[in-house]
Amino acid sequence: MVGGLEHKIGESEYRTVYQVDTDKCAKFLKTHRQKKYGPITVSYPMQWYTWFKFGVADYNEFEFENYRMMMRKLPVEAHKYFARIFDVVKTSEASVSVSELVRDADGQISRTLQNVGMVADAHFWNALAFVRDALIEKGIPYFDALDANIVVKQDEFGPTPMFVDVKRVGANMYPFQPWLHVKSCRAAKTRRSFDRLLRYAPQSEPRSVLF
Repeated sequence: MVGGLEHKIGESEYRTVYQVDTDKCAKFLKTHRQKKYGPITVSYPMQWYTWFKFGVADYNEFEFENYRMMMRKLPVEAHKYFARIFDVVKTSEASVSVSELVRDADGQISRTLQNVGMVADAHFWNALAFVRDALIEKGIPYFDALDANIVVKQDEFGPTPMFVDVKRVGANMYPFQPWLHVKSCRAAKTRRSFDRLLRYAPQSEPRSVLF
């Protein structure tokens, strides 16, 4: 059930996110994908765009499948670092992913790493390294380790990373990089996506200690 949509909390190229309950949000897949080509903006029907580019008819359903696959394969200890996806429902107008709304210990909605900025706490980086290593060990080609897709949950352990987007999983997400059909190349790309997050780590700490 999707509740009221008066509280918009985020937006990306593909989806608009609303708070619909104390602990739930609804991610509405946009009907069109806007692409800029120099001074010209072209609007593509979303379903056509994702099918043509990725072979994916519904990005929300694809993400839900990714999430369930990851929960099956990853160790239980890693599950707590991923925001839950409860269901994908279809309305007359849109595909909607009903997902966990991550909150800090004080009840505030957790902010993305992009908005928080530098994180000095070793717990945060140890958790990211644990998730990264688990993904690679289980052969899950996760390419969505972006600062906008990770929220920093402030809880009793300190800042904790929570992944709130698991759409970009699999070689088909990058159709012009055919080498990703090789397992070692997928693992290397997953590792690089995590390594880019180190720009939010203290410069004073050796990377080998943090990550």
